[in-house]
Amino acid sequence: MTSLLKPDFVRMPLDEAHRVLVAKTLETSADEEAWPIDAARRETLAAARELGEKPTAARFLSVRAERVRERFAQADAQASGKALRTCEEAQLKRFPIPKLRSGTLTLLLAVLAYLAGTAADRWTSDGRIVNLLAAPFLGILLWNLMIYALLVVRSALRPFASKKSADAERTSGARSLLEAIIRKTAGLKLTRERRTFVAQMLVLLEPQICAMAARALHLAAAAFAAGILASIAVRGVGTAYLVGWESTWFANDPGRVAQILEAIYGWLPAALAPLPALTPESVAAMNLTAGGAQNASPWLIALMSLLLIVVIVPRLLLAGFLSWRIAAARRSVRLALDDDYYDALFEALVPARREVVLYADASLGLGGTGRPQQDADLDLLFERLRGSKAPAVLREGLRSARVERFSIWEDDPAERFGKLAGMPACLWLDAAATPETEVHGEALRRLAQACAPDKAILLLDLSSLAQRFGPTADNVGMRRALWTRFAESFGVDVVVLGI
Repeated sequence: MTSLLKPDFVRMPLDEAHRVLVAKTLETSADEEAWPIDAARRETLAAARELGEKPTAARFLSVRAERVRERFAQADAQASGKALRTCEEAQLKRFPIPKLRSGTLTLLLAVLAYLAGTAADRWTSDGRIVNLLAAPFLGILLWNLMIYALLVVRSALRPFASKKSADAERTSGARSLLEAIIRKTAGLKLTRERRTFVAQMLVLLEPQICAMAARALHLAAAAFAAGILASIAVRGVGTAYLVGWESTWFANDPGRVAQILEAIYGWLPAALAPLPALTPESVAAMNLTAGGAQNASPWLIALMSLLLIVVIVPRLLLAGFLSWRIAAARRSVRLALDDDYYDALFEALVPARREVVLYADASLGLGGTGRPQQDADLDLLFERLRGSKAPAVLREGLRSARVERFSIWEDDPAERFGKLAGMPACLWLDAAATPETEVHGEALRRLAQACAPDKAILLLDLSSLAQRFGPTADNVGMRRALWTRFAESFGVDVVVLGI
């Protein structure tokens, strides 16, 4: 049988991860009548057989989810008389992928930012006078440059960042607010049945949500700059702008102002910024407080080119990159396998679980041949093991042991135990019987011979005596000591049950 070790997570396309979560929700919410206790194990083993040798964990989960969904759809089709295809579609409608309504939010932010940008040029100019040192305009450029630098630093440090610090980044700022709005709108009008499912789906969609929120902010920043650019261009048709500068700190230092303007505009190509030479004399002639000013046309062209190069183009490129990341995130989502549901699936695939043979004495009334009965026997065994000092290895092996009926008085132990051929085995006996060398001793001796060294164990069940006399009664303790000495004389370890 195929053996798979459970990884911490798997990566798969969003559609496949969605089907896995639908199957999980159907199984965990169904009652025992609709989904018997052995049904999950049966589908797990069937999926493993279908895949053959060495499948990936992601492929195993995907194939098994399809089988589970098909079983539930068949049951619904039989109950309702509808077609199987109709019932499968009803499953997906009942548990759909949450819709991340980021498009409307992005468009709204972009429109508001554009309208704000059309009025922003009035913050940087007094009527038709444009101040080249106006703080709002320089602030727009510096803010965008700071954002780019921050993105570069975060990208460089991301491989070294812990998950805790990454989560802290997402809990503050405008982007976290947009992410919260996207999540909230995706989970509107939920029924109680779907809340857990949608919460699990939103964990898968978290990278897309983060990228959508960041893309909305980049497009809003580009729209804001486009609004400024459009306003200047349109108003320039009917307004004769004059350009200059004024400053409290540099009023008597035109050379310093020339250096500042050179740093801002000097790197632009001449085709985009046909500016005059920036010398202290030419800059001094533009001092607004001294009555100086120049024709604004070349400066406005340079300013518009600067907005295009520093803000609009980079922001659109970043938005395009995030659109690619959103599409890539749909192709490969991270499904964490960190709960009992996935543990049970992969435990059923471990061959060692089937290597222990449990012989239950007929006097216990156990050892049924059907798998549901054997599961019930194992559940009872683990209930009576509670509080015992059974080794962890034994507990793990017994979780899916093969239960066989054995009569201590009628069966030939040499014949029954001879087929073990070195496999570990347990003999489950009721301690109410008095040990006899010819009967119980022979069975223990044959068991020790047939099993691998130190792999023969007597499960001594004291539950009937404990119920009759009490778990602390002297005769219960004496019977326990008697059986322990008796079994160990034949080289068989003892694990006590029921007290």
